[in-house]
Amino acid sequence: MQFIAYANERALCATPRFADVETAHGLIEDEFYEVERFSGRQNFLQKAASYNLWFNVARKNSYKGHRTPREIAYERNPNLNPKLPTLPPVYLDKMFHQNMRNPSTREYHVIPYPYFRSPPPRIL
Repeated sequence: MQFIAYANERALCATPRFADVETAHGLIEDEFYEVERFSGRQNFLQKAASYNLWFNVARKNSYKGHRTPREIAYERNPNLNPKLPTLPPVYLDKMFHQNMRNPSTREYHVIPYPYFRSPPPRIL
C-alpha cells in the first residue's frame, strides 16, 4: 500500500500494524461470523461481547509469543484500566443518528481537505 507524496513530505506506506489489524479481521471472520448465528441485534451484541472478551483476554496468539492482546497491551502500558477488555460493542450507526438528532452535539468529524496544500494530482 502506497500513497502519493507531496513535495517535502514523507510517503506513507503499510506498516506491520496494518498487518495485525488484517489478521485480526480474518480471525474474527473465521471464528465468529462464520460460526455464530444471530437472532437479532441484541443477540448479536451479547455474542460479540463474549467473543471480544475471549479474544482479548483468553485467546493466546502463537504469532505474538503465545500472548493475548490484553497481555501485549499491558506490557506496553501497565497503567491501562483493567476494565478495558470488557468494553461492550456498540452500533456506531445508531450513535451517529442519535448525535445527528441532537443539534447541540453536531460536529464535523471528518478532517477537511487541508487548505495549505495544493490540490491532489489529477489521475487521468
